[in-house]
Amino acid sequence: MASYILSTDILVLRRWIESDAVAFIEMNKDTELMKYFPKTLSKTETLGMLRKIKLNFEKNNFGLFAVEEKLIKQFIGFTGFAMPTFESFFMPCVEIGWCFKKEVWGRALHRCCECLFEVWV
Repeated sequence: MASYILSTDILVLRRWIESDAVAFIEMNKDTELMKYFPKTLSKTETLGMLRKIKLNFEKNNFGLFAVEEKLIKQFIGFTGFAMPTFESFFMPCVEIGWCFKKEVWGRALHRCCECLFEVWV
């Protein structure tokens, strides 16, 4: 079992575990889900992204948390803070990121994540 960082009655924010990779790979292949991201990602690119997420925690002591639906103990997406690496006039910066599996869209889970961050910050 992964250790919880924060939790509500519905959601858990936790560090990533190996079994999250399969669902994360599927999420990153989905064109509708990735509409506002630069592009869809292959399996190799997704696994590389996961390595970067984990390294970011080690380097900065914060990052993108895995989000788990508490009752079914299933990975449903991610949320947290990231440090983008692209070049722009406003860099460096810290951004808030999130993405959830389409199966949970419309369930106001983003509001639960907002509540978690309100408690945390």
